[in-house]
Amino acid sequence: MGQALAALDDHFELSGSLDSDASPSDPKKTLRFRFYPNGKSKSNDHIAAEGWVGPSPDSHQDEFHFRFTIPKSLTEPQIAPSENVL
Repeated sequence: MGQALAALDDHFELSGSLDSDASPSDPKKTLRFRFYPNGKSKSNDHIAAEGWVGPSPDSHQDEFHFRFTIPKSLTEPQIAPSENVL
């Protein structure tokens, strides 16, 4: 069980806040998720998702926003080394 939790901790990070007493100009309802494909211990490259809830400018309801970010190092094609290179 300990090894599984350590592996999950090395690949996933989740944080957030649901502060119901936040002011309308500074909402504190957020959710952050990071996935480290190679593990935090091997690389800082990660895929991130960030969400937040705030007032809608068009109505009296809250809106939920979600944004994903992927670093270039994870989206660029990996060049395999040639077998003839020393």
